[in-house]
Amino acid sequence: MGEGSHFSSAAALGEELVSRGHHVTFLVGSEFKHLPDNPTSSLMFEFFTVNTQVPMASFYEQMTQAKFDGVDLFWNNSFVSEITEAQSKECSFVFSSNFLTNLKSRQFDLLVFDPWWSCCVALGDILKIKKVVLNPASLSPVFLRAFGLYVNPALVREHSTGFPERMNFYQRFQNVLLSYSIPVIDHKPFNDALTNSVALGFNLMTSYLDGLIDADLFISSSDPLLYPDMYESAGHISAAGLTAKKAHRLNQDLEMFMQSSNDQSVILYSLGTYLTHLPDEFVRIFRQVFSMFRHNVIWQWKGEELPSNITQNIQMMKWIPRNDLLGHNKTRLLICHGGNNGLHEAIYHAVPLLVIPLGGDQYDVAQKVVEKGIGLRLYVTSVTVDSLYSAINTLLSDTRYQTNINKLSTLFRDRPQSPRQKAAYWIEHILKYGSGHLHSASRDLNIWQKNLIDVFAFILLLTCLNIAVSIFIFKHILKVSRRLFWAEKTKVE
Repeated sequence: MGEGSHFSSAAALGEELVSRGHHVTFLVGSEFKHLPDNPTSSLMFEFFTVNTQVPMASFYEQMTQAKFDGVDLFWNNSFVSEITEAQSKECSFVFSSNFLTNLKSRQFDLLVFDPWWSCCVALGDILKIKKVVLNPASLSPVFLRAFGLYVNPALVREHSTGFPERMNFYQRFQNVLLSYSIPVIDHKPFNDALTNSVALGFNLMTSYLDGLIDADLFISSSDPLLYPDMYESAGHISAAGLTAKKAHRLNQDLEMFMQSSNDQSVILYSLGTYLTHLPDEFVRIFRQVFSMFRHNVIWQWKGEELPSNITQNIQMMKWIPRNDLLGHNKTRLLICHGGNNGLHEAIYHAVPLLVIPLGGDQYDVAQKVVEKGIGLRLYVTSVTVDSLYSAINTLLSDTRYQTNINKLSTLFRDRPQSPRQKAAYWIEHILKYGSGHLHSASRDLNIWQKNLIDVFAFILLLTCLNIAVSIFIFKHILKVSRRLFWAEKTKVE
């Protein structure tokens, strides 16, 4: 994938690897063919394009409309089938003899792959090179378990649930059920995409899970500051905030707009790369609320036509240099969908957030923002003029949110290595020494052994046997006692 956090996280890591003297090649779909034409990325990376016509724009439009209708399409079988079919076509192209011959001729040393794309787990084995998983989303227990790590469902909420850090009984009950059902639901499309392609014809793997658990390193884009029950271990590291860095100077026009806010601050508004269509009423609400503030607003607008009646304090842009804008001293608030990169950039630059989650791990991000006291949350189905105005006004006037994120930003920055330096270091470690010494024994345990179900079952069996034997002995003693009692009574008579 060549948009949003899926690309920007990998590109940030790629930039660090290039600075260390490595040659980095990106494999992207033809839907993202603008990347090789980009002057910045094309000078830094080489690109291989998977020439398939996957209707990504159509997928985004369907997902957007569904979100505003309060529907999650990832629980819709027909939509999931469409995505599976699309990934199957991509896999078939990648595993075709001509394309593989081209890849093999380059003699790559290591593959860094996104676990949300099915083909990669087999590609590393086919090329016979080391494999590193880079998960661009927030904490995803389903992938960590697949990698062979233990994740306690009593402490770590499942992906996309939006459950709090301290779950009540009902939430823990749901979380435990999801921890066993989500792997089956989530992995089926990945397995189907591989099965429908020619990947299994190489006889290198039997399933998506087999390819994932065989990886040399797993990099999580989640931070223990937000997920204190996330454990780093041998072969699993945290490198959250790969895109967060010192801000660059803005271009002249953008800097002039920032300064034109005079003594007022600037608000950034972006609902992410994938959101291309917004309902008219939703746009009207934001336009009206922004006009009620004296603050300047930078609005990332992905639609084809600009909305009408835009006030002078609003600057609409197709693309915004978010990290650089967050690092500007005028920026006071980020209104966003809850993307993982945006969260960590806001923390790095100490900017409070108003999160409007649209799906996936964005619900988890929104919950963390509320729990840490660094922002507020609204849902798309309940955004009104009053609720939006109240939330923005609260975040701009209540100093507690700025104080909280200042503290979190200080902790986040006070590290011996930046996230990208840490990730690059461990990739170079894998290249130098391999990963055999990092593999945990948990990778060799099945679900029964990992959760000690076999042990508890054995204890239960011993307990039942002990109870059964005790009952048998008690009955036998009781029977003998009765016989002795009646024998004694007969003698007396």
